[in-house]
Amino acid sequence: MTRRRALIASIAAVALALIITTARCSLDTPSYPSTTQGWTERWDAAAQEFDRMPGEGWDTWLDISPDLETATVRDDAAVLLDRLVPVGRFTVPAPALAGTEAAYDQVTPQLMGMRRLMQEFVIPGLSDALDAGDTDAAAAWIERAWALARVSEASGTLFAGMIQGHIVTQVLDTAGDHTGVIAASDGARIIALLEAAPLPDIAWSLRMERELGLGIISEHMEQRAVFGARDEPRIYERILQDWVAYERDGDRAARDRARRIGDRLEHDRIYAMRRPMLEMLVPSMERAGLHFRAPGTRRDGLLVMIALERWRIEHGIYPDTLGALAPGYLGAVPDDRYAARPLTYRVIDPGSDDPAEAYLLYSVGANGTDNGGVVDPFGPDAGLTTPNYPGDYVFNQRATPPAAGGGGP
Repeated sequence: MTRRRALIASIAAVALALIITTARCSLDTPSYPSTTQGWTERWDAAAQEFDRMPGEGWDTWLDISPDLETATVRDDAAVLLDRLVPVGRFTVPAPALAGTEAAYDQVTPQLMGMRRLMQEFVIPGLSDALDAGDTDAAAAWIERAWALARVSEASGTLFAGMIQGHIVTQVLDTAGDHTGVIAASDGARIIALLEAAPLPDIAWSLRMERELGLGIISEHMEQRAVFGARDEPRIYERILQDWVAYERDGDRAARDRARRIGDRLEHDRIYAMRRPMLEMLVPSMERAGLHFRAPGTRRDGLLVMIALERWRIEHGIYPDTLGALAPGYLGAVPDDRYAARPLTYRVIDPGSDDPAEAYLLYSVGANGTDNGGVVDPFGPDAGLTTPNYPGDYVFNQRATPPAAGGGGP
């Protein structure tokens, strides 16, 4: 009988602890909308934090997107895309199913179709124009690509930002294969377009991802048993606020707070099991920041390579330092986005006209360590997005990395 009483007392104590914990979590949890209208108002307010009006330019996209989906001729696609070019910014209106998981599908503006447009029309058109030395036609294709990138950016989701970055990167890679053509011709319009590339904004994406994620968490909390933790929305909001503070302001303390939650979700199974939506939504946040930073770094390196080519054409050799390029060929030497210093440049053979042999230009990459310009031949492009990558990101060399030896700008 004593054992039975002890067991009952233990069960009662556990139940009481759960009730108290749930009550405390509920007190700490902000109030979230219970209607679609409430979530729509939050969505609109979040967009306006970034000076965006929901639905900006969206009618233009909706008007031409069906024809773009079925376009099979490059010239026809170009005419349609030219209608997007004058639109300075696109913003998705609040989804009809705001506050639910289905909202994700409603704010994805046919992103996979954009990959087809890039692969079948934009990149071939850009490449052909540069091969022919027609910089005006090349610039027109870059403008069309930037219009697609702005459409991709419209929803502010992390996935949309990844597609936006992919569009920008494809253009940069194609232009990078033709740096000599751009430098030798009247490429001022192309250079200006590259400088104005619509780079993905991690703060914007995290802000709108926050609204979508909170809707999903709230929807699942309504369906979950009492043992689910009620603090998920509050923790999710705090994590995204911390990542924005780190990505936009460099707040390392905020980053460390977000990392601690991620570590706990990974290693504390009880904590994670009671917060399944956090376990699903949180792990991608830090990696997303690296992917969003990469296109800007690649753009910076490409502009430096074009400036180096322009210098070589005028002087017959490459300069000793990047400082010689500013301000005549570059407005300023770009900083390495992964280090507190400019991009690293070292002359190897200044008389060569082959960039891969004449100099070394690189970023230290995601690992934050200067490895002397060494790359992993099995995955050179991972240098900007993989923290444990064993090397740097080299702009002008891929196949045969030089011996390590450091070097400054």
